[in-house]
Parts: sequence; C-alpha cells; structure tokens
Amino acid sequence: MKLLHQENLQTLGCPTEVVENLPMRARHMGYVIVLACSTGFILAQAGCSETQPKQKTQYTVEDIIKYAKDRRQVTDDMMKIARMYFQYEIDHMGRPPGKLNDLEEYLATDSRAYQGIKEGRFIVIWNASTKNQPAGQAETVRIYEAKEDAYGVRIVFTADGVNHTMDTAEFNAAPKAKTR
Repeated sequence: MKLLHQENLQTLGCPTEVVENLPMRARHMGYVIVLACSTGFILAQAGCSETQPKQKTQYTVEDIIKYAKDRRQVTDDMMKIARMYFQYEIDHMGRPPGKLNDLEEYLATDSRAYQGIKEGRFIVIWNASTKNQPAGQAETVRIYEAKEDAYGVRIVFTADGVNHTMDTAEFNAAPKAKTR
C-alpha cells in the first residue's frame, strides 16, 4: 500500500494546505479510499478538490470515512429510485410514474429511498419520459438531492440512469427533465 505523497495529491488536484492538515494515517487511509472508489469521488468530496468545505476545515480519518459512507448511502438510495422509475416505465409501456404513489409497488414504503422522496431529501421529476428529452438522456437531470452537501455539491441522476455530482453552478445550468 502506497502512502499519498504531496506531489501525488497535487496531481489529483488537492490543495497543499489540506494535505498538510491531515495526519500521516489519514494520508494513508485517503489512498485506500481513492483505490476503493476508482473515480476519486470520495477523495474529491473529502476536501481534495477546488470546492472547499463551507464550515469545518480540518477533518479526521473518521470524518472522511463517515462522509464517504453517507454519500455512498445517498447514491445507493437514489439508484433504487432511478431503477424503479425505469421499471415502472417498462411495465407501463413507456408511461413514466406521475407521483410517489405510483412507485409504491416497486419501493417498500419503509425504505430509505421512499422516505427520502416523501421527506423531500430527494426530488424526482415526475411524468418525465426517458425518451424525447431535448438535451438527451445523458445530459438531462431527472432525480436529484434537494440540498447540496457541506462541499456545495449534490448527487443527481440523469434520464439515462447514471449518477453524477454537480456543484451549484453545474446543477443550475443542467437541463432538467421535461414532463409529458
């Protein structure tokens, strides 16, 4: 297992001051997190990107791991919603779900995903077909987190079912799904 050296972190886009504030074991753990998440998403979300946290500036390894687990859970919950949205469309011959109740037969009403929609943590653009989106499926946001996280980013799912992270500017500029 390699230790994250300062020059390696700078190659990944990490500011020097972030690296210097991490204890040696955090640098080692950070590399494990990067390996576990081949895209580097977790490290970028943990403060090693141009997007800096809005409040807390020093993080422990435990903070980074907790944050990574929380973000993974949000992504998993939203993935369930995206899959059920697709499944509903397939089962109803191309007609997308029009409201949360339409997904009750697909999502357990006590699941985190269902509750996330009901409580307003996840926003679903209802009645938006996978097909015929003006900006194309890969560019059109259909499911997203209602609020950005501490780093100013949110997880979104496009109409093709792929998850992305977007900062506020990217999210505001991204085309949203058109309803029928």
